[in-house]
Amino acid sequence: MYLLVSGYFIVVITKQFPVKESMGRKIFFTVFFCIFVAFQIAVMDVLGRLERRVITIKKLLY
Repeated sequence: MYLLVSGYFIVVITKQFPVKESMGRKIFFTVFFCIFVAFQIAVMDVLGRLERRVITIKKLLY
């Protein structure tokens, strides 16, 4: 789901920049796609670590 939303967002971003060639547009899309995938992986990693700590704290409290 996140990749689909990122894909649509990247399409909108690439339409805003005046790139005339098809190859340039594809490269631009690929670069933005890699950036968004890296960002999502980093966010999911942070949230996963946070989840483990929350579960550990809950176990200690109960």
